[in-house]
Amino acid sequence: MPQKKQTYAQPTVMLNRYITLYVYLVAGLPNSQDSLFNTMNNPTPTTLEPREVFYARFLLFGSLLLGLVPLPFDVMDYVLQEQHGFAIFLGALVAVFVALTMLLISKIKQRKNWARWVIGVVVFLSFVSTLTFFEKNWNESAGRAALDCLTGLMDLFAVGILFARRSNDWFANQSGIHPPYNPTDGVGKGMSGVTSMGYSCPCCGLRIAFFSKTVQAMGKRQSCPYCNKKIKRDFAYGKFFTLMFVVGLPIKLLGKAIPLFSFFGSSITTALISAFLIMLCTHYKEDLA
Repeated sequence: MPQKKQTYAQPTVMLNRYITLYVYLVAGLPNSQDSLFNTMNNPTPTTLEPREVFYARFLLFGSLLLGLVPLPFDVMDYVLQEQHGFAIFLGALVAVFVALTMLLISKIKQRKNWARWVIGVVVFLSFVSTLTFFEKNWNESAGRAALDCLTGLMDLFAVGILFARRSNDWFANQSGIHPPYNPTDGVGKGMSGVTSMGYSCPCCGLRIAFFSKTVQAMGKRQSCPYCNKKIKRDFAYGKFFTLMFVVGLPIKLLGKAIPLFSFFGSSITTALISAFLIMLCTHYKEDLA
């Protein structure tokens, strides 16, 4: 009797990535304007792709190739153990995942904002899953666990680049704008909102990237990087606690109830959800002081 192969969490991680990709591509394909949940198509590119976006696509593709390195060995192991059904299923699952990933990378090159959001969500969920199962994976195969961490870090770095200021300006079709920018159509209304492109400046209406220095700065009062006018950060505490109860708590309970999604119950996932909700509840006002 052949010995049953010790299972490794890599198929689980891959399955989580595939499920997330499928849900977002089928249910989240966008068609609207600026809402964070409904976004996602952009105008035809009028400027060259910045090098940051090129580097991000390069890292995503490299991470994908590195992640495929153990696949032939896994398939051969299952074939030798006469587990042909699982070998075929694993190969088909990976093929679909690779196809969807390549589709997303190509859509990023086409300046589709929804594609970078889907990539971002998948990368963060995948990395949280990798960290959750890291100790178990390390005990079973230290090399493969290290490879998972390497590809996860490459993906995280790529996502960070995609949401940096130069990349965000390219996605928002505002690459050619230089400070001080003075709008002529009176777009400023005194208060901004959060969009899939970043925070709208209450003075000039341009999108301030989530990972820009203005947003990441500690002080409450900042200057818009485009029009150089003074803006003030504000936070909706009631909205935040409501979303934590309506969104954060069910996700936490889901991770505790279903073993396959146990990483949803980890403290890392809770911290990421909290950070995302803080982003949703933050806005900027024109600083009249």
